[in-house]
Amino acid sequence: MSIVTGRILWDTVFNKAGWTYATNWTDVAGFDGVHAMDWVDFTIARLPAGSDRRLTATNAAGTSFAVNTAALYYRPFSGMTVTVNVKSHSGTTLATLALDGTKAFAWLSFADHNVLNGQTVYLQFVVTGGSFDLRQAFLGPVLAYSVAANSPQAGVSKNPRPPIFQGAAQPRNNLSVNGSFLGRNIRAQNRTGTIEIDYVLPAWIRATWEPFVTHATSKTWFYAWDYDNYPTEVVFCGASEIIPPESTGPKYWSVQIPYLALNK
Repeated sequence: MSIVTGRILWDTVFNKAGWTYATNWTDVAGFDGVHAMDWVDFTIARLPAGSDRRLTATNAAGTSFAVNTAALYYRPFSGMTVTVNVKSHSGTTLATLALDGTKAFAWLSFADHNVLNGQTVYLQFVVTGGSFDLRQAFLGPVLAYSVAANSPQAGVSKNPRPPIFQGAAQPRNNLSVNGSFLGRNIRAQNRTGTIEIDYVLPAWIRATWEPFVTHATSKTWFYAWDYDNYPTEVVFCGASEIIPPESTGPKYWSVQIPYLALNK
């Protein structure tokens, strides 16, 4: 049986205290670059065609910060190509991915990269054949809860329910007064689920889980429910309830967070 390797990305340098950001294209009115960094999905940053469209973050926080993951939420496209590169201050490519126009999400993982104070890190987009609509872009350190041998503090995912498979629509049948079938309409519904992790140590909760939950109280995040086995199954989430950690014995605890997810 394969091990579930959950991944959460929430701590993004594009919206982090002490960091600044910049874009290098001319904004289209109503589709400003800032919309890719505002935590919500109903606004859009429109990137014009070009080989070097950058979303850059500069570390001015006074301390170094390590990043290893980027996640994107974008509008599906056709008749064009979009490639994203994660670049360091020196221009070294940390990760690259040709986006799938039939999907709306992308996730890029790479080795830990330390961004020193005063340095930059950026996403470079190569867009051909049209404009690219970007809803959200995150870049930061991943919160992982995969289980590792002899390392219970990494957590054990409990009964994961892949958000990809959860129903996202509610059909309504319409009948005439004499019982004839008139058709049906679809009421859109978002996916719901719960991230549950057992056998975690209190130190992990304090250092890793609680900062995430504090963020999730009011802001969104990206979630890959089993990245190692299904790396393309990514959703954009918001918490639907905040539940305190629970002790499961003298040493270990369990944590959970119900969520509402978008996958469109």
